[in-house]
Amino acid sequence: MSVYYSQQIDNVERNGKAPYDKITLFVRNQCPQQSNLLVRLTANDTVFAQHLHRLMPAGLPNAEVQLSDIRLLGGKIVVQLYTTISGRHPLDIILRVYNRRGHIIHEWGMLSFTEITS
Repeated sequence: MSVYYSQQIDNVERNGKAPYDKITLFVRNQCPQQSNLLVRLTANDTVFAQHLHRLMPAGLPNAEVQLSDIRLLGGKIVVQLYTTISGRHPLDIILRVYNRRGHIIHEWGMLSFTEITS
């Protein structure tokens, strides 16, 4: 995979409970080529979830994917996205973080993610 995106969430337990309960991730391909997308979630440097998707070119069906209600573990959470698309911001990304009551606490877009191109 040629482009890597990363966002860290501090979900360290306070008073015996982690502050965040779940996330929803939305990714849309903005390029005219199809791409593979690997979504990896780690907690305290250990992988706890992976999702592999093929994104079709922009404007076609299946050019986007939504992963809903992914339960979080306590600790340092890192959301990593790997894609075969290269170029400046080829994906539209929205990450929503929910508390235990189901309220959106944080919403991060593409520009909040750290981008690393290999």
